[in-house]
Amino acid sequence: MTLPLKHWWPSHLRGRLTALVVVTLVPMLIAQATVFTYWYRTRKNSELQANVEIAQAFGSFCQRYFTDLANTEGTLGEVLLELEPGRALALLQSRSSDYPAVNSFSWVDPEGTILLSSRPGAKGVSVADREYFKEILQGKDWTVSDLIQTKVGGDDRLILAHGIRSRDSQLRGVVLGEVVPEQLGETLATPRGGGGLLALFDRKGLVIALVRGPRVPSSALTFKNRDAMAIQAIESGHQITGIDQLPEEGLDRLAARVPIKDLGWVAGASRPLAEVMAPVRENLLYTSLAVLVVTALSFLAARFMAKSIIDSVAVVRRGAANLAAGNKARVTIPEITELADLAVTFNHMAEQLTLHASSLEKTADELRRSNQELEAFSYSVSHDLRAPLRAIDGFANALLEDHSDQLGSEGHRYLGIIRENTDRMGQLIDDLLSYSRLGRKKPNFEEIDMEALARAVAEDLEAAREADSSILRVGSMPTATGDRTLIRQALSNLLSNAFKFSSTRERPEVEIGGRQEADENVYWVRDNGVGFDMAYQHKLFAMFQRLHSMKEFPGTGVGLATVNRVMHKHGGRVWAEGAVNQGATFYFALPRRQP
Repeated sequence: MTLPLKHWWPSHLRGRLTALVVVTLVPMLIAQATVFTYWYRTRKNSELQANVEIAQAFGSFCQRYFTDLANTEGTLGEVLLELEPGRALALLQSRSSDYPAVNSFSWVDPEGTILLSSRPGAKGVSVADREYFKEILQGKDWTVSDLIQTKVGGDDRLILAHGIRSRDSQLRGVVLGEVVPEQLGETLATPRGGGGLLALFDRKGLVIALVRGPRVPSSALTFKNRDAMAIQAIESGHQITGIDQLPEEGLDRLAARVPIKDLGWVAGASRPLAEVMAPVRENLLYTSLAVLVVTALSFLAARFMAKSIIDSVAVVRRGAANLAAGNKARVTIPEITELADLAVTFNHMAEQLTLHASSLEKTADELRRSNQELEAFSYSVSHDLRAPLRAIDGFANALLEDHSDQLGSEGHRYLGIIRENTDRMGQLIDDLLSYSRLGRKKPNFEEIDMEALARAVAEDLEAAREADSSILRVGSMPTATGDRTLIRQALSNLLSNAFKFSSTRERPEVEIGGRQEADENVYWVRDNGVGFDMAYQHKLFAMFQRLHSMKEFPGTGVGLATVNRVMHKHGGRVWAEGAVNQGATFYFALPRRQP
């Protein structure tokens, strides 16, 4: 056998020594790759953790910002209750300038109608159908909406609503703050360096605030973009880290998403993977250059040191050439202990192989004797078991014939059960003996016309009245190479099963066919019978395994095991597909070997 190593391993000594040097340097390269992988993983994990911490800080600041804004609205509402409309409107307008991200403040009555607003045109508009107003009615002190479209102007805004209640908890009004998403990001945080990005997402995963670094293009992420990682964080309630990409940027980013529990929103932070890994790549470049220099020096040193070995071999080669030419030649060859050790090891191995071969021959003799004893035992068991069975059946029949009038209906039934079970026991003995002989029979391979064999088996079964009402279709089947007797037995078992398990159908149908594949011929027997649950497929070809009761379908549970053994002796395989009450298909495949 030719080893694959021979195709690329040099045949001359100098080349092999050079290859040995290269192989020796491989661990250094592997170590370098391992170190780089460690640096990469460590840097990545550190950046992900940094993004988590930044997102947490961003989320905490966002929470404080909206809490402070809610407190301001609460104070504002208490004051509005005491002012006449003109002064109240002036107060709303003045407070809007205190929060750059807040476009306007509005005062809403308990029915949801805007009474006063610093936004022109908002007075008289009803917000009773808004989710944030409903939450206030349900008792929340304050709440902030997801990104919604305002009724006045149709702008995308965030609404912070604060309910103003009397001492007896009666709602007296609601203060609304209209937050502009485009201005919220700059209010909450300062931009990160490079390609860093901070983002805020509402409960639907929509972007509601952005803080872009100087290298983040303005088109890379826009408001109302949905973020898959943010949705995962909202659904799980836990922080999420991973690789993300911004629309239109096309760069992998190390990203983190952290839920803001009190608001129901998510804070996000990310940086481009290439930017994060730039120091690692720089270290890799310098390290690779150093390894390259060391490798070159090591290679030259190894070649120089190998020269002495190669020169010694050249002396031996010249001496051998002189000797072959008939000249007197003498060379000094140092004793090579390793070769002597190899000879001792080889002799020991040869001795062990001889002993092992003798042991195998002894085992083979024992197996032959065991097979002979098993065959004799099988014959004895068959004879010894059949004799009492015949006696039981004979006496039961005698009782039915000679004492029928004394037995009564129950006695007749009992004797019928006895005779039925003796018949079944006899069939089981036959099947077991057939199965046992199958293991000892050496296949006699010949070319088999499978279509003709299938029709012959079907005729035998029809003669035995096993296929009275079934419709049999024999399709095209490629010629097989195998033991005709064994293949016939397998076909008979499969067809018999198909007829039996489709017999309860109004129109039983059985089909047998085959096809030729690259290395094997595949044949099948298909029926429209009761089928089987594929969950129990593994039981089909085991001895005595049955998926149906004896009352439904009689049998010994040996037939399919016999088919499996026949296929095994041919180097083939057998399998089945089916569904309950939808029929079954049994396949077997035979190698396309020559007889």
